[in-house]
Amino acid sequence: SIDGGKTFEYNPVIDCCAPGNTVHIDNHAFWINPDDPRHLIIGNDGGIAISRDRGETWRFVRNLPLAQFYHIRVDNEHPYNVYGGLQDNGSWRGPAEIWVGAGIRNLHWQEVGFGDGFDTIPDPENARAGYVMSQGGFLLRYNLDTGEQKLIRPAPPSPDVDLRFNWSAGFAQDPFDPATIYYGSQFLHKSTDRGLSWAVISDDLTSNDPELQTFRESGGLTPDVTAAENYTTIVSVAASPLQRGVLWVGTDDGRVHVTRDGGENWTRVDERARGVPAGAWVPMIAPSPHDAGTAFLVFDDHRRGNMATYAYRLDNYGQRWTRLSADGLRGYAHSVLQDPVDPGLVFLGTEFGLYFSTNGGESWTRFKAGVPTVSVMDMAIQQRENDLVLGTHGRSVLVIDDYSALRDLESADFDARLRILSATPGQQYETNPTASTRFTGSGEYRGPNEPRGVLVTFMASGNDLPHPDAERERERKIARRTAGDLVQSEQGDDDKNGKDADAPKVTVRVRDADGTVIRTFEHAIHQGINRLAWGMQIDGVRPAPGNGDNGGEDSDILPPGPEVVPGQYRLELEFDGTTDGTDVSVLGDPRYDLDPAEHQARFDTLVALQGLEQAHVSALERIVHARDDVKTLTTLISKRLEGNEDEALKALKKQATEVRKGLDGLEKRFRTPPETTGIIFDDHEVDNQLGTAAYYVASATHAPSPTAEVYISLARDTLASALGDLNAYMDDEVAALRAAVNEAGIGLLEGGDPLAMPQ
Repeated sequence: SIDGGKTFEYNPVIDCCAPGNTVHIDNHAFWINPDDPRHLIIGNDGGIAISRDRGETWRFVRNLPLAQFYHIRVDNEHPYNVYGGLQDNGSWRGPAEIWVGAGIRNLHWQEVGFGDGFDTIPDPENARAGYVMSQGGFLLRYNLDTGEQKLIRPAPPSPDVDLRFNWSAGFAQDPFDPATIYYGSQFLHKSTDRGLSWAVISDDLTSNDPELQTFRESGGLTPDVTAAENYTTIVSVAASPLQRGVLWVGTDDGRVHVTRDGGENWTRVDERARGVPAGAWVPMIAPSPHDAGTAFLVFDDHRRGNMATYAYRLDNYGQRWTRLSADGLRGYAHSVLQDPVDPGLVFLGTEFGLYFSTNGGESWTRFKAGVPTVSVMDMAIQQRENDLVLGTHGRSVLVIDDYSALRDLESADFDARLRILSATPGQQYETNPTASTRFTGSGEYRGPNEPRGVLVTFMASGNDLPHPDAERERERKIARRTAGDLVQSEQGDDDKNGKDADAPKVTVRVRDADGTVIRTFEHAIHQGINRLAWGMQIDGVRPAPGNGDNGGEDSDILPPGPEVVPGQYRLELEFDGTTDGTDVSVLGDPRYDLDPAEHQARFDTLVALQGLEQAHVSALERIVHARDDVKTLTTLISKRLEGNEDEALKALKKQATEVRKGLDGLEKRFRTPPETTGIIFDDHEVDNQLGTAAYYVASATHAPSPTAEVYISLARDTLASALGDLNAYMDDEVAALRAAVNEAGIGLLEGGDPLAMPQ
């Protein structure tokens, strides 16, 4: 409208069903810039779109990671993928980690189904195929290789039966037979041929209360035709990973059933629950990976205004119920999982975040590291990687890399000065260039990869260490300042990286199979659980003077060098006299089948090239130091020549100037001087030739090729020639200048007459 709302013009661009629609449907929010009515922002189930021409054209905002997931699944690909359905935004498949530069981008995610997205399940035998559902029980089998999306929704068992499917219907993959799947309406349906045919294996497992089945009646405006108000339905289905035929079913009206014989006989067990109002939803049942008769379950009663947390452990196939502690929990529960290794480790997702228990649910701790206050709708564990994957309703997918440090935690661990809790294998891989353009500006969200290398999680304690929580850290500093214990490093301003420049650091040492230290570096340390990554590299060569930050010539910490060969290593941490260590492994790129000798030949060549680089750096250090001495000498001579026409000093100054020019020329044999501006030809320099040779070797996964050997030989010859000329120059011109300076009696620490107080 351009007349204050008297008349309106139809805009098909934001109409869900109009030709040419380019903006997601179901608009919920609308903003008009009060200073520029051409500037519009619209919010809908798909995100945000912006128009600068009164809605004629729109730009979708691609950098807001605010997706609303209902369910989450993972596969066993390497790297693995994450699956899930979004609120009215389709169902998706995307990588948890990607061996591509520039991180995880929108283009790496594949839509596998449209509509309101719910559970999305990969086929255990073929991760390129799987199952996807949308509202009203619409279930499809997709195949990403062919593009097929085949409707496999079960048919009613008889013409006079209407199937009731929830908005988000329960689904399960059989853990013993990849072709068998289960799907819930008011009945449990079973298919043994990936959805081509179905059998009903239960009676109606809901209350079948007609008072809850009025969705076809109008609420005053229109009837519900989306299945959002379908009730007395199955919302959770789970199969035991330990015992074939054990199935659990939960409904939206509080019913819980279990069968131990694949559906021949069912037992209702929810009546044994204590403390939960009748009729509360059962959004998730998680069979125990340790006991076939045990499961964990959550109830959700928030739709009736009850925000309490209800989480239970069921034993003996539901004959015994134990309510898990709710102390310290906030928000009604959505999801629960038991760790497959440590039976005492349990995760709980609520409306307001993630919690974990190390004692089977007797007490809980809020997991805050990287997990905001957000609805954790579903969780999945990638067992090979020990990753916990969260599907959130508002912050998309969150991956907690290697949570195994939480296993078997004891109170003594929290008091340890320094203790390693876990270390992942380091995975080597060649990085592919990114698909599409690499320069996207700030208009696209990019998810970070897991840090490359061996991920080490360790505990540290001590009030002299900073606390990761800002408020706790402020209190700690106040207390230590009051006690007079605050040291200078705790009083300094934060540096540009947001870390105290003098913050405490743990020293990391890595040893090879022979016990030789091959890598040493430092990492900031704080109270509680810490994490660092060893990038699978040995010590490198300190950069030459002037080539950026070299860590200081007095520092023992070197930059990283070449990556090690796959194998076993020993990693040690040391802080304040306390040391702990663990064995770690480095895995080769699984896409290559290389003989260990190939890895070793490549590594040995890179180490040899690093030796040449060290000689190159040593030469530059000698040139720079000699030139600095000559500069100082020239300054001293100039001071002596003030008011003095000593010809010998003039000749010495000229000699020094020529030596400096000679050193400048020698530097250009080794590198382009750092202060150089513009573009120059530098192919002949030692620096360039060493870099080319190293690139030839490092960019391949095998032993050096014949062409690489040519460039290695060329670099070696160029370095040898330059070193010979430098040595000769130092032995001749520089030595001659040194002798002339000594003869002239010029030194840096000259004496003089004693100074006297003025009269």
